[in-house]
Amino acid sequence: MPALSLQHLQMFVVLADQTTLALAAERLRITQSALTHRIREAERRLGVSLFEKSGRRLRPTAAAQILTDTARRVLSDLDEAERIAAASSEGIRHVVRLTVGNYNAYHWLPDFLAWFRDRQPGIAIEIEPNAADAALDRLSEGALDIVILPGARPVGLADAVDLFDDQLVVAVWPGHPFEGRTHIGARDFRDQVYLTYSLSSEPGFEADRLWAAEGASPLRKRNLGSVDAICELIKAQAGISVLSRWGISREIAVGSLIALPATQGGIAVPWRALVSRKSPAGSPARLTAAALGVWFAT
Repeated sequence: MPALSLQHLQMFVVLADQTTLALAAERLRITQSALTHRIREAERRLGVSLFEKSGRRLRPTAAAQILTDTARRVLSDLDEAERIAAASSEGIRHVVRLTVGNYNAYHWLPDFLAWFRDRQPGIAIEIEPNAADAALDRLSEGALDIVILPGARPVGLADAVDLFDDQLVVAVWPGHPFEGRTHIGARDFRDQVYLTYSLSSEPGFEADRLWAAEGASPLRKRNLGSVDAICELIKAQAGISVLSRWGISREIAVGSLIALPATQGGIAVPWRALVSRKSPAGSPARLTAAALGVWFAT
């Protein structure tokens, strides 16, 4: 039976990630007609039906779902092989893909890389700055090797290396009426626009340790989905937020944002490096995560 091409594998993944045929074709940079032809060609080669029409959408059959899962793994492995091959001329044998949760916080990276190269010259670290969405899913799928996140220890899919303790702070613009306050409580948010990157309630964050603990919550919320966007809107005096002090340390350092304690006692939050439990002992990902733990502890 003729094998499917790389284009077919890419097609399965894109069709799974996009909501319509038109969006999938745009993502693949081909016409809808060409995409339809590619689907039919794959069905002809395999001798099975792969998709069923449901309005403007294509619903994958069981066969397509199996092929999509395989395509993700194959494309991830191929991408990793290409990275290693490109780096091999510099003596690098492994590339570890890393992201920092919802925060664009890489101010620590240059110093860490200089320290890490002396200890693991065969491992290169590649940053995936736009991988925040479903980061743990991507870690489990093998599309990421390390995810640095604040909060509780994960259960099930990942192992954690403790990095450092941080604080959740109330972020406001310079000159905000809250500036100079010793702390900010839940009721102080009632007259403020509260900016957040997620409306989902996660244990250990403001939902249970500020709103629920004090029996009050903001009346006006805006879900932006991006910490960078939140910071810019705070600077524009369009609202305030509760964020990781470490995650916005650059803005605090230059004075573009003011960080105030959340609650009288503050809200502590740990940061950890997460590695998939599928990653074997002694793997480049586990070696890098352990190195992160040592480096942040010193």
